[in-house]
Amino acid sequence: MINRFFILLFFIQNLSAFQIVPKLVPNGLRRFSNGTNFTSLLVLKDAVYVGARNNIYKLDATNIENVNSPLFAQVNLPVNSEQKEQCLSTYFDEKLCNNFIKLLIHRTNDKDLYICGTYGFTPRLFQFSYDLNLIREDDGYGYCSLNPLDSSTAIWIENGNPLNIGSLYSASLLDASTKTIPVEPVIYRPEIRRGDKSFQYLRTPKFDSDWLYQPTFIASFDVDDYVIFFLKEKSLEQIAEGQDQNYARVVRVCKNDMGAINLGNQWSSMRKSRLTCVYNNTYLNEIEDVIRVNDDLFAVVFSLKMPGLNSASYLCEFSKQALIEGLNLPANNFKELTPGTQYWSKIAVDKVPKNIPSQCNYNSQQLKDDVLNFLKTHSLIGDQISGNLIKFVNQQVTSIAVDTVQSTKSSDSEEITVYYLGTMDGRIVKVSNLDLTSVISEWKVGNEAITEMKIKPGFALYATTQETVLQIDLDQCNRYSICSTCMTDPYCGWNIRKNMCENTRNNNNLIVFNSNLCSKFQKQDNTKMIQVDNGASVRLDTGKYEEYLYDHIEWYRDQVAINLDPNFNNNIFVTTSKDLIILNGNATQNGVYSCRIGKTELIASYNVNFRLVADKASMGVSSNQKCITAENYIKQYNNWCDEYSRYQKALNDWENLKDKSCSAATNMKTPRN
Repeated sequence: MINRFFILLFFIQNLSAFQIVPKLVPNGLRRFSNGTNFTSLLVLKDAVYVGARNNIYKLDATNIENVNSPLFAQVNLPVNSEQKEQCLSTYFDEKLCNNFIKLLIHRTNDKDLYICGTYGFTPRLFQFSYDLNLIREDDGYGYCSLNPLDSSTAIWIENGNPLNIGSLYSASLLDASTKTIPVEPVIYRPEIRRGDKSFQYLRTPKFDSDWLYQPTFIASFDVDDYVIFFLKEKSLEQIAEGQDQNYARVVRVCKNDMGAINLGNQWSSMRKSRLTCVYNNTYLNEIEDVIRVNDDLFAVVFSLKMPGLNSASYLCEFSKQALIEGLNLPANNFKELTPGTQYWSKIAVDKVPKNIPSQCNYNSQQLKDDVLNFLKTHSLIGDQISGNLIKFVNQQVTSIAVDTVQSTKSSDSEEITVYYLGTMDGRIVKVSNLDLTSVISEWKVGNEAITEMKIKPGFALYATTQETVLQIDLDQCNRYSICSTCMTDPYCGWNIRKNMCENTRNNNNLIVFNSNLCSKFQKQDNTKMIQVDNGASVRLDTGKYEEYLYDHIEWYRDQVAINLDPNFNNNIFVTTSKDLIILNGNATQNGVYSCRIGKTELIASYNVNFRLVADKASMGVSSNQKCITAENYIKQYNNWCDEYSRYQKALNDWENLKDKSCSAATNMKTPRN
């Protein structure tokens, strides 16, 4: 049996319907800013790499504000004067004609960084050591977009490519969208070469809206035999209906794609399908960000503009299996535009050649001509790949990060997923898969949109805005002052011995309970005794100072809710901080006053006794004493002074509230001394 004096920590399993959302400025909030534009973020072990305008920074992950750390480094990568002049003469924009670092890519085998910058609308690729020593630089055309305002995504794949040589896969815009419409989008893999063996670069066809139509590239991932790209693009069907609307898409290419002579430099393996997530019979199309939760699951953020409201966001999950199966459908599921229209329809069976590979287990250079000719003109397949809507957020979410927490339930170990959702107005909303209908907490970290977030597991979250890099401790347990909010956070548990919230890390005395049991942890013997004379005033403190709790605090006397209507108790009122004040109390108001959160969770308790007649002991006179000593007189005099001070404070609070309570408050009559 576990000793009852052990420290007991409790996790939540199922949240109750009642919920409080702690809204707070988080602990361990650190900022790094130098007035530049931050455009990319990478976290590696003890370092945080940040791409910016004309600069790359290496920050100490322990404290990003510590520029004196031996880890800190800065490299200036401005555009040379010749390129700057050429850019200005073409694009006429002083700010955009700089070098915005758009991509920070870690190459694990080579232990270095690949970095792509816009470099005055002529992208450059830089190779750096971990210490930010420049190794080489090259043409970055195709690796990131020309215009800093345009999207790019790229990933380094170590294994599975032809010759099993590591290669970059990227998606970007090859034209500057400020000058050329339509722009030329591309999904690209550069030439692969080893010794006298090489494989040509591969890309999507030029200016072919059937393949990519004004896309915004979101993210890219290494998934088994495939490279998966998430994006949104203009919908030809909606344009045909006179609507300017995007569709969310997922694209795959095979890593082992070697191209084919009859295809030129075009992919033989590219397939594209529509992603759908449905809310209230509405298809969500505006994909904002994607994160890989684990090997089998992706989380996708969609936004939706509501009539008369700001945009809201929706978190949807897509399984790897659903994505791969949807992209690997048999070839008779390919679609093509119906002649004379802009509507996609399923291709006729008699037009589909045999032996079109569905997976990556083929040699593209051995494909027959009829298959190659078909693949030249077809990429869209299937009707849609459906996701599971798991969370509505009444704010516009711009970025997402994820962490996992190990929880012990009985003898089993469970992995809890914690999602961090960065918003347009500088907030981070925290939820977990324990109960995705509820919010654990909401952090206010600034006023700018959160553009990107990364996690150092179990330690900190790092985020960027246009002007600031942020570091936030994942452990916020000591910010929860009540059990029920503590137990919604997978990092935390309630210590019933100390009556406080603590981090569960490295604690071996975990007992798992439902958070509904918070009310059973309360100790009635903590009730504070208050004895005062009839006509005295008393202030009962909640002991809680978090404003987000105020709307949930209720007072009871002897387990019966106190009616705070002045017509019911015209000498009882509550301050703005929810403390209870009894002015000129009397014996009819004696009892146990309890302060509760959500009607059940006790946070303070007072046994108040207004005495009819002060006894001799209260006057400093014992039964054996025949007179009042100077010592007792001074002691009692000090007590009277303290009582007077408390009365004055209560009276001032009452006066302030009386002014705000309109006609009801004017009925209160209070004697003055």
